[in-house]
Amino acid sequence: MYSQKDPRWANIKINIQTLGKVGCLITSLANIYESYHKVILTPAEMLERLKVHKGITRDDLVIWEAVYHALGCKKIDINYIGEITYGINCYYIVNYINYGTGHFTNLLERISENRLRVFDVYEGKQEIKRLKEIRRVVRIEF
Repeated sequence: MYSQKDPRWANIKINIQTLGKVGCLITSLANIYESYHKVILTPAEMLERLKVHKGITRDDLVIWEAVYHALGCKKIDINYIGEITYGINCYYIVNYINYGTGHFTNLLERISENRLRVFDVYEGKQEIKRLKEIRRVVRIEF
């Protein structure tokens, strides 16, 4: 899985900021794309796909409708409330509270009723998060 701080793309500008600084959602999407499609797609390439689909605002925010097209997925639920189920066609991104708009990262598994294992794309490693830290669950279905 990719880290947004990887020196190969960390200094690439989105519009205002760089992938290394604010590219957590773009990096998480690249991880999902690669996992599902089984082809290499770096965060820099995901950024370009999003730009082609007019999916990046002037202030570096991602437009969810463009994500749908950039990923080639069937459905995106950006405020998913429900059972977290794992199948070959379902992937999850979680947004947890740390500062500002929060931080997006890949959800790997639910390990208990109140704990989730995530891959933190900023730190580049797996972490355990408490469910109460999670602000939003995004479910992406292919």
